Amino acid sequence: MKAQKLIIYAPVSGQTVALEQVPDPIFSQKMMGEGIAIVPENGEIVSPVDGEITMVAPTKHAFGFKGKNGEEILVHVGLETVGLNGEGFDVKVKAGQKVKKGELVAVVDLDLLKKKNINPITPVIVCKGAQDKTLSFAKGKVKAGKKLMAEKKKMGINFDFLQKFGKVLMVVIAVMPAAGLMISLGKLIGMSAGDIAMLSTIGSVVENIGWAVINNLNLLFAIAIGGSWAKERAGGAFAAAIAFVLVNNITGQIFGVTNAMLADPAAMTHTLFGQPMPVDGYFVSVLGAPALNMGVFVGMIAGFMGGIIYNKYYNFRKLPEALSFFNGKRFVPLVVIAWSIV
Repeated sequence: MKAQKLIIYAPVSGQTVALEQVPDPIFSQKMMGEGIAIVPENGEIVSPVDGEITMVAPTKHAFGFKGKNGEEILVHVGLETVGLNGEGFDVKVKAGQKVKKGELVAVVDLDLLKKKNINPITPVIVCKGAQDKTLSFAKGKVKAGKKLMAEKKKMGINFDFLQKFGKVLMVVIAVMPAAGLMISLGKLIGMSAGDIAMLSTIGSVVENIGWAVINNLNLLFAIAIGGSWAKERAGGAFAAAIAFVLVNNITGQIFGVTNAMLADPAAMTHTLFGQPMPVDGYFVSVLGAPALNMGVFVGMIAGFMGGIIYNKYYNFRKLPEALSFFNGKRFVPLVVIAWSIV
């Protein structure tokens, strides 16, 4: 079932306050998570989500909730209320109980808190489920059971994506000057070798080291992107390498290009629509097999494919018992094969 947009409802009625302004570093520094606080105008505490009560503090001042999408919310009523040992709190629920948003959870005696000089400000923290989301918050006064915070719809340019992608590209691009230097150095050694066979060999080896990097930039892009995008670098890089090999091989197979045709400047094949197409310039040899010439673009495709598929399926456990060997990380290559064909 596809996760719905994250929405958290106000557990109390009152005036909203930015979490950074809560006079307690545990909340203001967001050690427990993102959120907002409310200065309550009455003592009724309600559920902020449709879900389950996961925790009622022994001192009755804090409540944990788990929403339908797995988000975990903490409602902490007042600051230093733990010292009351439950005095002034009338709790209506228990841990494990199912609740609906706006359902009464507890009633707190705000007059008692005022009498004891305890700040009633109530932080509402998303402890789990908002790490990869940007939240928007209600401003001013809110009513209990009404929308308090929600996941922002992602629009326009994703600068986080571009920044991460740029860093990945720089990993590969940083190798290119070194490769160019090796090519130049190898040529220089070869030109200076004269009749000395050993120097000529050394120059050729050094030059070919540089060309090996330049000629395989597409594979390097695939590995770098796959490893950076995946939750586990090695798994993502391996999945991306598989995707790279398969995508290139499959494009050559689809168009019926052989190694002999690559060597023939006059060889022709056909597009998917049956139109004649020359092999020369449109197809190259990639890892010993004919492939459509897509340059470094095919490496980027394979890299994203490997990283994204790994993140989605590395913990897959739904295969029947007879095929259980392929659960988990072993399932990733199977998905990569399927998507490579697509």
